[in-house]
Amino acid sequence: MSDQVNTAKKEERSARWIYAAAITFMLLFYAPLELFFNNMDEFWYDITLLLPVMFMVFLVSCLAGNFILLFFERHNERIYHFLMAACALVYVGAYIQGNFLVKNLPALDGSPIDWSAYPYERLKSAVLWIALTAAVCVLIKLFGIRKFINGGKILLAGMTCMLLITLVTVGVTNHGFARKYNSVASVKNLYEFSENQNFIILLLDAADGETFNERLEANPEYQDVFDDFTFYRDAMGVYSFTKHSIPFILSGDWYENDEPFEAYLTKVYGGSDFLASLEEQNYKLGIYEEELMPDSEIYDRFDNVLPYQYGTSNYFAFIRWNIQMAGFRYAPYELKRICFVNPDAFKNLKNAPEEAACYTADDREFYRMVQESAISYTESNVFKFMHIHGAHLPWELNADVEISGDATYETEMDACVTITKAYLEKLKEAGIYDDSVIIVMADHGYKVDDKEGKWRQNPILLVKGAGEKHDLEISDAPVSFVDLQEAYSRLMEGVTGTDIFDYKEGDSRERRFLLYEYNVESPMYEYIQSGKVGDRDTLLPTGQVYELKK
Repeated sequence: MSDQVNTAKKEERSARWIYAAAITFMLLFYAPLELFFNNMDEFWYDITLLLPVMFMVFLVSCLAGNFILLFFERHNERIYHFLMAACALVYVGAYIQGNFLVKNLPALDGSPIDWSAYPYERLKSAVLWIALTAAVCVLIKLFGIRKFINGGKILLAGMTCMLLITLVTVGVTNHGFARKYNSVASVKNLYEFSENQNFIILLLDAADGETFNERLEANPEYQDVFDDFTFYRDAMGVYSFTKHSIPFILSGDWYENDEPFEAYLTKVYGGSDFLASLEEQNYKLGIYEEELMPDSEIYDRFDNVLPYQYGTSNYFAFIRWNIQMAGFRYAPYELKRICFVNPDAFKNLKNAPEEAACYTADDREFYRMVQESAISYTESNVFKFMHIHGAHLPWELNADVEISGDATYETEMDACVTITKAYLEKLKEAGIYDDSVIIVMADHGYKVDDKEGKWRQNPILLVKGAGEKHDLEISDAPVSFVDLQEAYSRLMEGVTGTDIFDYKEGDSRERRFLLYEYNVESPMYEYIQSGKVGDRDTLLPTGQVYELKK
């Protein structure tokens, strides 16, 4: 009899450990790491930070879970049985939810989510959890709670082993265990300029050329902000999203999924003819960009890029946000809304380098620094590339760069004008505006009515050459970002912004655009525009598709 009791206790003890380990492993370790391995380019950290932090979370949670189960096993068996059944239910339900019901998840791009717009997904999720709950009740009724727990122990142990194998496989396949570049863009020398020559690019994310033209027509005073500039309103971008657009802007090199993106990025920062020509002419290079950073072998060519300190400024927030992101995928649909995270705020958890604060693309922070920072001078020429959120989602600003509950894409564009005006006035007050080359541009455009969020081929492009003086000019020349490298060279030679492109108004040409979907960078689809940039009837696929080669 005593042997049977001891055996039963051993089985219960092993069941407690397996249930506690399985549920915490999947939700607190497997889910965050699997999400990271499949979206590494979206995160500023690498596995050397994530793995030990989440392993400790898993370990502590597993021990705590086992203790809780043990407590109720000894003091309230009914609650203990309920918790064990709930663990099995949550484990299987979360596994199915996170692996088979994820095709139509809302994008985590910072925009507000209208959860009522997903009735079918909510229904499928509700059916899943109701069906699983019913199945658990039926199994317990048929076989009894002890047999259910013992059977669940085998199921959870087997599935957890499978998840562990999957996690390692995905990590190795996607090179997830490699160290990321240990560099970060700081605000160092953001307002240091040359009294001789400056080449400045202010990039307003997602600022659309057609919408900007409409704002100019609706607000004539905006035109005065851009005196001396030429607005190329028929400018054609090259990619749908920021990740590939910015490296192309700096180099003119196409990325066609033919190599790992990190290798391409290294090639851009290390081999760009444009950056090399700037250095040859004694320009100090400043790259004020949050995410697309050069690797450790070449970051010292940039004045403000500094070594990244391992870790995060807030480990509790780092853990919480990783769990929330995992919950956004694995939780029932009705609970996903409490798992929503703002990816821009998540970026602010990175440690700052010792010399200066991290650069942030936040519009309000950039605007504040424009108003409060003092200008300093250097004998070298200066190049600055500054990327701010501009008109990117979420839309929350009014024309005064203030948080507003009535914000729209148009008011975000107005805020862009306000920020740009303040920046240009600061340069004028410092006496360096006239002799500076200044480009105000976007990485890609944006159409509010584009439900797919990928037809973004018309970014703004405004150019002022050194010493250029005239009212705002508007050009309908069919230019493309493909022409930028030659345009940069001409600007450095003193050519005005009105004359930097070979193509003039009335010319016809074919312009290339590589289209892909958000967070689905493979495949890329090649399109050719033979008409006006915004004419979808003349923007046609060539049939060329670029799949990622690993």
